[in-house]
Amino acid sequence: MIVTIEIVAPPVTLREQKKRETYLRIQDEAFRLADGAGFIATTVEDIAAAAGVSASTVYRYFGTKEGIFLWDESELPAVELLTAELGRQAPLEAVLSALTSLGRLRFQIPDDEMRQRVRFLYAEPALRAAMGEGFQASGRKLTDLFIETGTIDPLAARILAGMTMTVVSAAVELWTFADPQTSFAAAVEDTMASLDEVLTR
Repeated sequence: MIVTIEIVAPPVTLREQKKRETYLRIQDEAFRLADGAGFIATTVEDIAAAAGVSASTVYRYFGTKEGIFLWDESELPAVELLTAELGRQAPLEAVLSALTSLGRLRFQIPDDEMRQRVRFLYAEPALRAAMGEGFQASGRKLTDLFIETGTIDPLAARILAGMTMTVVSAAVELWTFADPQTSFAAAVEDTMASLDEVLTR
């Protein structure tokens, strides 16, 4: 799942641009092959050959076969957004501001194709599990971030980080399966409205 944020566009070197193009080409070929043959039957070697790179390059970029199909950490910049907001606001308010910013994300491929890819992740057990592990890992990083600010205790940090990643996960799932379809921004807004209702009861 490839998403980029519109708010900040840091300078990109030619080398970084070529690396990103290779990264995206590998992912495109992975989804194309897996759509035809299935995730299990599609090998890293198949993906590498289709993308015109070596298998070692694929592993260097993504680590695992499952990792090819998932977004990389830099693509869902919750940590970066929170870091900026925590410098200005209390933890809960910072989370809400960061989640609002996540709603402004745009995808590098058309929404319909992105939804199809995310549905593929949910439908394939190994990828769904890897996606869940990714959310958990992000939650642990957010916990550490909250603790580093020194404004809340470790237990509160864990709870707030877990809540944040639950909202992100729910927004992604809502956007993917909503009928009628909705924008990612609207999915984030609806999820946050539900959170607000729970918090203010």
